[in-house]
Formats: sequence, structure tokens, C-alpha cells
Amino acid sequence: MKVLVKEDELEILEDFLSESNEYLNNIESEILALEERKEDEELVNSLFRKYHSMKGLSGFFEGMSEFTLLCQIIEDVLAKIRNKTIKVSSDIVDFLLKGSDVIKRIVLKLGEKRKTEKGVLEVEEEFDLELFEKEKNELVEKEVLKAQDEKEEFVESNFEEESLEVEEQNQNDISAAVDKKDTIEQVIVSTTSALSSELNEVKISYDKIDEMLGLVGEIITTKSTFYYLVKELEKYDMDLSKRFRELFRSIQRTSEILQDNIMKIRMIPFEMVVKRFNRLVRETAKKTRKKVKFSYVCGDVVIDKGIAEKLSEPLMHIIRNCIDHGIEDASERKRLGKPEHGKVELVSYYKGQNIVIEISDDGNGIDVERVIRKAIEKGILSEHQAKNLSDDEAVKLIFEPGFSTKDVADEISGRGVGMDVVKNVVESLKGKVEIKTEAGKGSKFILEIPTTAALSQGIIVVYNSQKFIIPFEFVEETVKINMKNVYGYVDKLLVVVRDEPIPLYPISYVLYQEDLCNEEIVRKFSKDDELSVVILNIRGVKIALCVEKLMQNEEFVLKPLPKVLENNKLLLGTTIDYEGNVILVLNPEYFRL
Repeated sequence: MKVLVKEDELEILEDFLSESNEYLNNIESEILALEERKEDEELVNSLFRKYHSMKGLSGFFEGMSEFTLLCQIIEDVLAKIRNKTIKVSSDIVDFLLKGSDVIKRIVLKLGEKRKTEKGVLEVEEEFDLELFEKEKNELVEKEVLKAQDEKEEFVESNFEEESLEVEEQNQNDISAAVDKKDTIEQVIVSTTSALSSELNEVKISYDKIDEMLGLVGEIITTKSTFYYLVKELEKYDMDLSKRFRELFRSIQRTSEILQDNIMKIRMIPFEMVVKRFNRLVRETAKKTRKKVKFSYVCGDVVIDKGIAEKLSEPLMHIIRNCIDHGIEDASERKRLGKPEHGKVELVSYYKGQNIVIEISDDGNGIDVERVIRKAIEKGILSEHQAKNLSDDEAVKLIFEPGFSTKDVADEISGRGVGMDVVKNVVESLKGKVEIKTEAGKGSKFILEIPTTAALSQGIIVVYNSQKFIIPFEFVEETVKINMKNVYGYVDKLLVVVRDEPIPLYPISYVLYQEDLCNEEIVRKFSKDDELSVVILNIRGVKIALCVEKLMQNEEFVLKPLPKVLENNKLLLGTTIDYEGNVILVLNPEYFRL
């Protein structure tokens, strides 16, 4: 199957892609909903309109005749459902999903080529349109035969009643038209108002939003430079410096408002991500021959689009895991006194600046003994280590690379990559994941993720004359501590902050630059017998980190690490300071303690 867009058609291609993507965002969920609500006429009408619109849009392109025909084939099936020639069945739903997948891939490929190529765009998809049309005809014929007897009985018994209803409806319509009190002026006002509402919304690609966000990052760097220059100016002209400081505050307020508004534009309803998992659940349940019901409650939770895209794969792995490993088959559930349909539920809610995502199932839970046994078999831990393992620690072994409780891998699971991906992606987003499980009752995966990762704040510290940033989410406070208040305890150093003893580490030790953590090493960081210390909270554990120098708090845009450093877990990324220097952003979760 081939699609061709000429150079003089590129202008209208933007509209085609925008409209088609909007339709495709909802088509899959509506098809899946149709399987549950087979008699929902509005759902059928909604799907019909979407395919009809895409067919009409593709008609403007000379090289899209096959795409147009594909839409027409799907539309034919929906038309037969609309006029009650056939009924919705599982086979019909499979057919509609198959067609929508092809359309989605073509639109995606066109969008990608539009970004990277100029001139004529050509997209090919390995799909036999003639075979698809033949499949449609055979499917419709089968469904017609299935429903024919019932249809004939329905027509005979209801013909007279329907005629009377139509006549009565016509009379009611005429009566309603006569009694209608809206004047022409009111209709005009209503129409204008609706049009104004539509024009109030402007479609913009996320590429443009990302570009704007990049410019905000530049403004933040420029703002930092401006602040530094204002401080320098104080040495020469206090009055002029004061005026520039007021100007700086104005720029700061404006940039904060701009940043906040752009971040809001990047946010999408989390439900947009979750509703796509209906298809995943359906396909996984079919392949594992299990009966599963999926439900979700997302409320008003919104999330940064970039985070949503990265989070999609881990969530899919967890849901597949719940169905394949957790939910029992129907006969086993019946024997255990459970409903035949297993439940997988996703709930999301806010917790401070983060969102929490809970995915639970009512299956058999995680077999801790089996997990430990498999971990020993795979060499992940020794038998001696296994004896001292708590149940919570044992359950976390499923996140180890290469771990799986399955003896034979299949296309769904067993390769030992799924849960490893979950842990790595969640941690890369500065989030955390935990598991709760109960034998015979099911499991719950709890993810806590920041709603946005584009802009952050942290404190700049200096070590070995190099600047580093520690993100604020780990920082409790900064203090100055006299060396006489550093105590040795067994093989550790402690400081007491507000009557609380806290372990003390030099930054050189936690970054694996020194192998020793003793008073002699710490003293190297002191100045006039005083230490500059940052109190950190790392997953509930407090530590005191001594550095060469504490500098100012900094707002920064997190940028990716260069290739040579991208596997270094001690680093979250990089940013640029006011002088144009690269600063490394630390990840305290991987400090050596």
C-alpha cells in the first residue's frame, strides 16, 4: 500500500495530519468501548464520522487513493452496523482495530517524513488492501447470516409500530417548529458564540512548544548572567546598580510567568495516556486466554507530555505483568471462589508536586519463594544472601536485569527485560517505584513521578574547583559546622544538627573519588576549621555532605549527558551557567554511602 504527497500539496498536508491525529487519538478507545456497548448508536455514529472525515481529507491528495479506499472499507462496515444490517461482534472489533492500526502507521510515517524531508513525500506500508476488502466482504456476509433470522422477525413485528412512530414524530417535529421561541437574531447570536468558542482554541505542535521551552532555558541562563553583572556593577556605581536590580526583578517576574504558562501548555491529561491501555489489556488477555476487566480513575491529573511518552512503556510492562503473571485463568479463579474476570485497575492522584500511579490486580500475588529460587538459579544472589532477605527485599528482585520467573520466554514475557525497564525509566525521571503484594489476593505497583522534568532548581556546590548542582528535591538545608563538632562513631563520622546525629561524608567519597571517609579527609574541606555542609534526604535517609564551597541557588534547564557520560548513574544531566560553562547535575540516589 502506497501514499504519495506532491510538493504543491504539502501546505494542506499539515491540516490533514492535524485532523487525522486528533481523530486517531480517540478511535481506538471508541472501538474498544463498542465491544462493551454494542447497542450504543452514538458511539457507532462518532466512529463513522471520523472515518468519513479522514476519507474526505485524503480525497484532496492525488496520491492517496488507496488510503481513501481503506477508510471507505472501514466506513462500509460501520454503515452496516448503523443501519442494523449486522451487529457488533468480537470479529468486527478485531477488523476495525486492524484497519485503524494501518491508518495510524501511515499518518505517523507521513508526519515523520514531513519533519525531515522536503519535496515529494512517499510512504509505503506492507498491507494488502485487496485482501482486506475481501476479508470485509466475508466478515459482513457471515455477520449478516448470523443476524438475518432475528432481523426478519424484528422487521415483521415492528413494521406497523415504526410507521406510526415516524408519523407521530413528524407531527411532533412540526409542532416543535411552530412552538419554537428562538428568534433569528438569537440563532445568529448562538452561532456566533459557538464560532468564537472554536476560534479561541489554536492547535500548535509540541515541537514548537519544545522550541519555546528551549528559548525559556536561554532566558534563564541570560537572567543568571544579568544578575551576576548587577552584582559586579555594585563595585563601581551603587545608584546605577540599584536601578538595574529593579530591572532584573521585573525580568525575573516576566520570565517566571512565561515559564509557567509554557509548562502548562506542555501538560496533557493523564487519562489520554491511560485510555490507550484498553487495547493492550484486550490483546494480552486474548493471547493468555484469560478474562480481564481493566478500569482506571485519573481524575484531573495532568502530566508533562515528555514524561508521559517515557512513562508509557513502563506502564505497559506492569499491566502486561499483572495479566500474564498475576491474574489466574477463568477455571482457576472459579475454583478459588473468585469472579471469572480478573481485575486490573489503575488509579492516579497528586502527592505534593508529584503524581502517584497505582496499578493493582486481584490475582495470585507474587510468589516470594519462587522469586528467591529463580534469583539463586540466575546467579543474582547467593543462598547465603537469600537467607537474610526480607519479603520486601525479595520482591524487589523482579527489577533485576535478566530476571524472570518464567521457565520459557514468549512474546509477552519471560525475557527478563520488562521490570528492569520499569525501574530504569522511573529512576531516570527522578521517580520511584515500590511493590505491595499479598498471596492469593494480588499485587500493587506504586509509582511516584514528578509532573514535569523540564525546569528544576538546585544549589551549586564546588568540589575540586568544579561546580556541581544538587537538585532541591534532595536538599533539606545548608549549614556551617565547626570541625570540633565532628565525631567518630565505629567506622563512621557524625555531626549533630539540631540535636539529631547525621552521618557525614565528604563529596569526594560519595562520588567514588576517594576510598576513605575519615576525619583527615574531611579536614581537607574545612576553612578556618569550619565545614560547608549540605543536609540531604535520600529516600528517607539523611546524610551530611561536606563540600569545598556552597554557592547560590540556581534555576536550571536539565539537558542530556554527553555520550561518554550517559551511563554514569551519579549524574542526572547537565546545564549551562551564566558564564556559558557546563555544570554537571548530581543524582544523590547513587551516592556511595
